[in-house]
Amino acid sequence: RAGSPYEAWLGTANLNQNAAHFLGFVPLLLLGLVALRRGERLRPLDRGFFWALAAGAFVLSLGPELRLDGRYLAPAPYQLLYDFVPGFRNVRYPERFALFLALALAPLVGLGVALLARRFGPRAGLLVALLIYAEHLALPTALVPLPGPDGIPSAYRWLGQQADVRVVAGLPSSR
Repeated sequence: RAGSPYEAWLGTANLNQNAAHFLGFVPLLLLGLVALRRGERLRPLDRGFFWALAAGAFVLSLGPELRLDGRYLAPAPYQLLYDFVPGFRNVRYPERFALFLALALAPLVGLGVALLARRFGPRAGLLVALLIYAEHLALPTALVPLPGPDGIPSAYRWLGQQADVRVVAGLPSSR
């Protein structure tokens, strides 16, 4: 099974685990670089807009409740919008706001790549861009053929012979 390069290391990012999104360490480092620099190509107003959009998207992506280690802390802004803004109830998955987070951070990460390229040359910018790509590389999951008649587990054969069994539901579990 292929997954995130950080799956085994961090113990997170299982396949479609609440549709979680991780931007990666390289973009986060570039954002730190941009946050420390002043007066670059983005005007302060533009930079502030992207940071505000990212912060708002992050908070909204947390959903209706703020939780820490599974414990409820407080209601989140998403809940207020859900309760009072018409049409907001149609957003079924709050983590979709992470897309706005990525879109808001993209120009800032690009600015970080440009800063490195300007300081260390275009090859450094290309190398960082390739690192971002490699960090998000998702290899396809290996396909396993279904077993033929001889490969059916004995439990299913036994169930098939029971007269009182009409429906059986197999529920996958990660535990």
